[in-house]
Amino acid sequence: MEILTVSDPDSVTFPLHKETWDDPDIFYHGSSKIHSEKIERDGFIMGWRPYDISEITKFADLCTEIERRGFIDGNDRKFHAPHGTCQSFALVSDETISFTGSYWQAMGFSRKQGGETIRAAIKLASRVCELIPAFENISKSEEGWSVAQKTKVHSMKNQDLFDTTEDFSRKILDKYADVYKKHVPCIYAVRLEDDKDHHRDNRSKFAGIGELLKNFHVTRNIPKESIEIRIDFPNGIASQEKIDSVKDNGPFPLPWD
Repeated sequence: MEILTVSDPDSVTFPLHKETWDDPDIFYHGSSKIHSEKIERDGFIMGWRPYDISEITKFADLCTEIERRGFIDGNDRKFHAPHGTCQSFALVSDETISFTGSYWQAMGFSRKQGGETIRAAIKLASRVCELIPAFENISKSEEGWSVAQKTKVHSMKNQDLFDTTEDFSRKILDKYADVYKKHVPCIYAVRLEDDKDHHRDNRSKFAGIGELLKNFHVTRNIPKESIEIRIDFPNGIASQEKIDSVKDNGPFPLPWD
């Protein structure tokens, strides 16, 4: 496996050779170097996730219940955005592994500290810890409330929900702190096998309309021998806005053009 370093954190230029760009069997996977030891030892294994799915799901359910009881501002994106990610990505099938035909799509995924779900869980847990004192004040400030409002507060045992959700939040923050804080972006260039993965037809359809196949799911383990290149970003990686300007609109910055 070749290791390549991109030192310029603002670079969005494709860093590999033209032969790699033209190779229809090369796909990319954005990751974090904190997961590299396992990936490079075992390959990409179906069913493995760097987080406990049941734990993230339970945490998302608790936050859903707080939202259902009316304690979350509908415009609070610091809550709703990571909450939505935890709800959806925690339940993504562990019977597939995601790759992309777009180097820039992989850049976007590699920006996310510890991975998409872990970053969302950390952000959601942090937001819940910020909001819990406000929730408690709301449930205690009953002066001037109607009988119906007071009944709602007491009958639903809000304090138990707050305590449980806060405990879960602190557990998430403690458990995944290292994965989040020690994140170093990296991208793997991986060779798939068309007779097993059937990707060439999908890729050619997108190439015919001038686009890249951005998401592709394989349904088998990918052995470590299929990993050809790891691209490291030790000084950080370009902003999502800069990546999107290339990924979505092109033209793709290729060093040989």
